[in-house]
Amino acid sequence: MEILYHGEDFCVEYYKSNSDTLVYTFNSLGYRDYTNPSFAQKFVTDNGMDLIAFKTIKDNWFQNVTRDALETVSTFALSKGYEKIITYGASMGGYASIVFSKMLMADIVIAVAPQYAIDQNYDRRWANKAKNFKWIHDIEAYRPYNASFYILYDNHFKPDVEHVFRFQKLLNKGNVELIKCPHSEHHPAQYLEEIGVLRELILSIINQNSSWTQLDLFSGRRKSKRYFISVAKKLSKRGKLHLASSILDCALSLDSDYSDSLHQKSLILWKLNFLAEAIRLTKKAIGLSPSDAGYYHHLSVLLGKLKDHDEAIAASHQAISLNSEDAGYHHHLSVLLGKLKNYEEAISASHRAVSLNPDDAGYRHHLSTVLGRAGRLEEAVGVSKDAIDLTAERANY
Repeated sequence: MEILYHGEDFCVEYYKSNSDTLVYTFNSLGYRDYTNPSFAQKFVTDNGMDLIAFKTIKDNWFQNVTRDALETVSTFALSKGYEKIITYGASMGGYASIVFSKMLMADIVIAVAPQYAIDQNYDRRWANKAKNFKWIHDIEAYRPYNASFYILYDNHFKPDVEHVFRFQKLLNKGNVELIKCPHSEHHPAQYLEEIGVLRELILSIINQNSSWTQLDLFSGRRKSKRYFISVAKKLSKRGKLHLASSILDCALSLDSDYSDSLHQKSLILWKLNFLAEAIRLTKKAIGLSPSDAGYYHHLSVLLGKLKDHDEAIAASHQAISLNSEDAGYHHHLSVLLGKLKNYEEAISASHRAVSLNPDDAGYRHHLSTVLGRAGRLEEAVGVSKDAIDLTAERANY
């Protein structure tokens, strides 16, 4: 392995296999350690292709990657005389695989559930992250060229469909192939790997043969945990909780130690008011995935329902230590602290929630409440007026 470039919070690594094919890969959200394998590293190297891996330890849609880094890496690759160049990434990495493809002179772009933008109202999943960095590599300024684009996505998962629609408008439509992976939600690559077709699909695309069009991407769905999780979530939204629980049992029968299956089962049990079992499963999920802030937050919510406030607060602090940019985590902590009449700390947590998401009138209303209970009435009135003004502004929007 050779380091081609090392920035402040990103690096670019080169893995040589003496191939005439080069694959650029880009990690997804939550990558924190350069020593971990890059996205699709094993797949690329096991199949004898050269790899250049872009790794960022910031969840900033690769906006930290400098133009100098891109030019340095592209010039290096050009000197090697590759016959075929591919960019490949998922979600945040899918965005990068498209937006950097022209500068990296890619012949083929493979984007799995790519995210077109994260600061727009059609999808607020990552909105808090968008506030923490400046957009340098703007997808709107991208000018398409004659690469072949392959976009893998769940055509039943509305958030990702919104992004794919916008990519279609941006790219040369004649060069875009949409590969539908129903009921995989934001995880098409995992779903395809679980049903045993991912390797064949990606290699077929890279080798530019049409055999991928003959692959059955649905009949093997019962081999996939992601499929069962997706179905269970849809059933839960429709209020069919017992059926959703049974479907999650199918996912757990495939892998009893898959943390997301345990988490989703816990969410259902919570709705069914089986709190003790929900807590047990959540703690097991945390043991399997101790860096997932969402699991600690969920545990805190469950413990709060049982009025185990001290342990709930400890879990809430742990969630915030793993993800300090989530306004909802700070708001929840403030609520817990308020119940213990620890108003000054509750006010501090509430201020943090409002600063992270100033457009949420509910957070401001809560801040007003804890300020009032702390006897800081003048401040409470001011914040309450801000909440009312914000609500009125939203109503007139």
